[in-house]
Amino acid sequence: MAILVPARLAMFGLCLLLAGYGPGAARAEEALALVADLSGAARVLVPATRKPADRQRPLSLLQAVAPGTTLVLDERTGVTLYYASSGMAYDLKGPGRYEARATEVVALEGAPTPTSRKLNDVLKGVRLQSGRLAQAGLDMRGPNDASQPKALSPRGVVLSEGPLALRWSPGSGGRTATALLMDEDGRKLFEGTAEAGSISPPESVKLKPGRPYFWGVRDSTAPEGRMAWIEFTIADQGLRDYAAEIDRQLNVSDPAERNLRELLLAQRWRQSRSAAR
Repeated sequence: MAILVPARLAMFGLCLLLAGYGPGAARAEEALALVADLSGAARVLVPATRKPADRQRPLSLLQAVAPGTTLVLDERTGVTLYYASSGMAYDLKGPGRYEARATEVVALEGAPTPTSRKLNDVLKGVRLQSGRLAQAGLDMRGPNDASQPKALSPRGVVLSEGPLALRWSPGSGGRTATALLMDEDGRKLFEGTAEAGSISPPESVKLKPGRPYFWGVRDSTAPEGRMAWIEFTIADQGLRDYAAEIDRQLNVSDPAERNLRELLLAQRWRQSRSAAR
């Protein structure tokens, strides 16, 4: 079976729509919160329609959360929801259930009371696209199989200089993995297999700053098939200057501000790509 590569990967706008789901996937005009930080396991409660019981779907970092959404946090789980409209962040602690409302988060059924804090005003620049909001990592969703390796980096806007390394966490099988790197038109630039959880393309593979690239990883013993593609770009000078500008204002030691910074950079990249067309 051939690897399923999305047609015309250059459709960056499509990539920005591929995240969030259920109650968290709302129209842009709604008041939304963003999952600015996530540690542990949390889920979105999806009210039952025809099924006898409610369903729960995993919550993702930088997922959009619409008013009325119920979040279920496991023990020792922490979630930070950020409202760009007010610049306020709400820190939630598990175990317990919480409801995201238009301007705040409230605890349900005896869950710990959320603590609120104001983040830097530069983060109010976070804007939603029509439809669904992307994760900062620009993760084009694919198979979610714990036995398969999970791509870690690069993803989103890459500011670091030096040789590119494709890094992943091993699946439960712990076997060798095959990584594949492609350009925006679906042309294969590199394919390699390794056991160590990372591999670097040869120096002959030249990536142009500001252009979109995609990579994925799979268990080498698994038949070729669907692969979760991660989109990234090498920052050009304009993106590096913008990153330096916002870093002077942000507390990058705060995980929530650091994660939202990733989204700001991705938005700036999208804007520059659109302007160039």
